[in-house]
Amino acid sequence: MYLLRYAVVIANTSELGNERGQALGYTLLGNAVSALDEMDAFAFASNFTSAERPRRI
Repeated sequence: MYLLRYAVVIANTSELGNERGQALGYTLLGNAVSALDEMDAFAFASNFTSAERPRRI
């Protein structure tokens, strides 16, 4: 899921107020989600209960 952070950070630094910036943001996030889906990362992450998830410091 860390892969989504890169897409969000890059999309946040671009100009989302115009069509080109929005297209870039949608493409980055869409590709990140597609890659996670391809790796079956969502099913892997759902195997953990909240007690087993690492705590953020």
